[in-house]
Amino acid sequence: MKKRNIFLVGLLGMFGLPLAVDAATVCADGCDYTDLATAIAAAEAGETITLNEDVTLSSKVVIDEKITLDLHGFDITGSDQYVLEFNAKDTDFTLTDSTATAGTITGAQRGILVTAGTLTLDKVTVTSVDRTIQINPLADGGAAKVIMEGGKVESTGTNATRTIMLWGNNIAGNASLVVNGG
Repeated sequence: MKKRNIFLVGLLGMFGLPLAVDAATVCADGCDYTDLATAIAAAEAGETITLNEDVTLSSKVVIDEKITLDLHGFDITGSDQYVLEFNAKDTDFTLTDSTATAGTITGAQRGILVTAGTLTLDKVTVTSVDRTIQINPLADGGAAKVIMEGGKVESTGTNATRTIMLWGNNIAGNASLVVNGG
């Protein structure tokens, strides 16, 4: 299994390397990417992408391949409607943190959207104003499921009744949440 690391501009600057504003570099077997979305899009099934610095996103990143995203003690902050969307029928995704200081995913509006596949959360905090985690299967995408092994899900808004939302939409796919820890 390959492992990809993301080194953002602050880390590059420490070594006197040329910088590009708001750029990130992902290095695995000689490959460079300019941002998290590009790194995830280029990832092959089964790969692990590990953050090495905080990431700020201006648009949602769609993950449609079986990957593990390791926050590695760093944070992802998004300003779009959702920060991350997990969307691949019959696919397992993992969102984890391999450090003692778990990273956080923070959405200005909403956090994570799962429309197909199974997302396992472990040692990660997800926070947003509304719909911190929304499980909403698509008509042709099969089931959408979240398994909470550890970590925390928080709503910072006044509508805390919508922290975790399960939507069935009267379709064949199931929406489900399993909490084993956290």
